[in-house]
Amino acid sequence: MRFHSKRRGRAVLIVGLLALVGVGVACGGSGDNDQPETAEIPNVVGMNLQDAQDCLQSKGFYYLDDQPAPGEPRFQVNDSNWTVTRQSDVGPGYSFDTQITLTARQDGGYSSKSCP
Repeated sequence: MRFHSKRRGRAVLIVGLLALVGVGVACGGSGDNDQPETAEIPNVVGMNLQDAQDCLQSKGFYYLDDQPAPGEPRFQVNDSNWTVTRQSDVGPGYSFDTQITLTARQDGGYSSKSCP
């Protein structure tokens, strides 16, 4: 009787492990990463600061810093009122953990430039 109990316990354990592996694969836990390791940082100079931040985040870049242009007040309250005048990095081949610094001036933030 004990023999069958051990056999049954092992079977339950094996089925449970297989179920966990199946769930992991179904949820993308196979170990393969479909996202590329690098990407192109779009040129957002001329965009309003809020739109530029949204654009960069939509491309997978989340390490963003913004600085006022020389002579501008240091306190930025509404990012939509600022226009990007310079950015630290642009172009292909950047990893997603690159910190991108956007320099902006306060001018109302009116821009028709959209996310490239």
